[in-house]
Amino acid sequence: RMGSVRSGTGKVRTSRLEIRPYVPSDYAAWAKGLRSCAPARNAYDKKRPPLRKLTRQHYLDWLKSKNELRKRDIQYVYAICDRSTDDILGTIDFFILARLAFQNANLGYQIHNNHWGKGYAKEAVKAAALLAFKRLKIHRLEAGIEAGNRASIAVMRSVGAKREGTRLKVYFDGKKWIDSEVYVLFSEDFGIRVKPTVRARIRECWRAVEL
Repeated sequence: RMGSVRSGTGKVRTSRLEIRPYVPSDYAAWAKGLRSCAPARNAYDKKRPPLRKLTRQHYLDWLKSKNELRKRDIQYVYAICDRSTDDILGTIDFFILARLAFQNANLGYQIHNNHWGKGYAKEAVKAAALLAFKRLKIHRLEAGIEAGNRASIAVMRSVGAKREGTRLKVYFDGKKWIDSEVYVLFSEDFGIRVKPTVRARIRECWRAVEL
């Protein structure tokens, strides 16, 4: 089941998962999820905070920074939760690339590696995309993935994303500039029509582009 967005809550549910904003009371589940991870399995297994940083204060500081980004319409971060246990299985986020006439965002997702192989990434991405289109009014949702990250590419293909091409030297990994394979979902793929924001602001946007 693709999922259903609960009006006014910023949550989306599937048969197994709930994708929702993090809250202060999530500290124990957040720390448990990170502590339960096995050592990194490959070069694309997201680096986690050292155990000494898995404190309540560290979590609250992290949450505060993410809430500030949410208020500024820059980034929206959600917990991927097991509905039967309320364990946090990973994180999914949307980074706003452009509003106005564009309504574009970047998709990021990560499942704790002790839960790999259970189909959670596909289920979470498909449901969260519905939330992005329906609640956040995103029209174009893209994921930039390194060419060698076959598992992540397989997730995007499994939810019907279209390969758009290769974006050259798009981000710096601390040592070098990395190319990304770009996979894209559109709101129309989910039967949702998204309109650009206020027309007057759209005109301002196009004037800026023309300059």
